[in-house]
Amino acid sequence: MGKSSIAGTVGLDWNDDIWEDDSENNACYIHRLAVAKEYHGQNLGEEILNWAQEKAEQKGRKYLRLDVNINNKKLRRYYENQGFKLSGTKYFPDYNYTAALYQQAL
Repeated sequence: MGKSSIAGTVGLDWNDDIWEDDSENNACYIHRLAVAKEYHGQNLGEEILNWAQEKAEQKGRKYLRLDVNINNKKLRRYYENQGFKLSGTKYFPDYNYTAALYQQAL
């Protein structure tokens, strides 16, 4: 049998404490989306995002949300090209880290 490998991964959460406005549980939160290097350029990230959108819609959610290191311009541009809009930032002083918060209406 041939060698198999993991092409990509993603975590979906149905609540996220860094988004303070989700008391109505109206979003699906994307975490740790990654695509293996050998699969770059094959639209796998877009397929994973489409899958996440389907799961969110099945649960009646209105938004897909994610956060990105504010300094990661390449990744931010990728999500913006996928239709995500910057909705704010959040600073974490314990980690000296600022997250760019993105969402996409479903």
